[in-house]
Amino acid sequence: MDKKRWIIIGILLVAFGGVVWWESSQVNPNIIPSAQVDLFDPAKLITEETLPEGFVNDGATPATDANNIYDRYYGDADTKVVFIEYGDLACSHCAQYDPLIEKARETYSDKVAFVFRYFYLGNQGSNGLAAATAVEAAARQGKFWEMKKLVYEKQDEWFYASASDRKEVLKSYADTLGLDLDRWSQDYDDYRTNGIKTRIDFGHALGERVKLTGTPTLVINGHRLDPDKDSSDQWASQEMLNAIIERYIKEAYDQPDSDDQT
Repeated sequence: MDKKRWIIIGILLVAFGGVVWWESSQVNPNIIPSAQVDLFDPAKLITEETLPEGFVNDGATPATDANNIYDRYYGDADTKVVFIEYGDLACSHCAQYDPLIEKARETYSDKVAFVFRYFYLGNQGSNGLAAATAVEAAARQGKFWEMKKLVYEKQDEWFYASASDRKEVLKSYADTLGLDLDRWSQDYDDYRTNGIKTRIDFGHALGERVKLTGTPTLVINGHRLDPDKDSSDQWASQEMLNAIIERYIKEAYDQPDSDDQT
């Protein structure tokens, strides 16, 4: 091969490498940088009032619009007890235990803030992401908890649906809840650019910070519970879970506020 041809090939390789480097160096507008994630305490409820100092909240991208990372919670934001569930909507164990958590939420929401964060597992990530997107699209019409419950209850329907059919199955649940289906569908389709994926990935990033390895994982006031281990934090039944929550409520509310201490 002559020298001129080698020069041309070299120029093309350099140009191609430059394009690859440029594309890989671009900041994904949906992903919050780890330095931003590290500002947050994973054990705390994240609301507009609790954004940490230093968090960039300019709304210029989905990742810098704090509306996309505030926690989905039920109960009193000013409570002394924060109950956080890290769940994967494609996880069969999560679906199994969800009725227990739902019942506890109905019982204790006057003294506990119940939070749900997404933590989808690698071997079922596409299914978990699709379901989380469906729930978030419903949340934009005020039906987060209702849609999450339906998705867990009907997990066998959508989980085994083909990729092409999955959206229609999930859309049928939105129809059951009386949602605006055109709006739901648009939010579902635009999940990469409208902030939905930012919220999902942010919850996952917080889970990684506390080194989660599976779901469901429950955390109450920073203490992790395990449904399988034989310990005082075992929650394999409704009675056990209720007893744990009541214990944390008692501990939190029996402690005097700092302003009351002398």
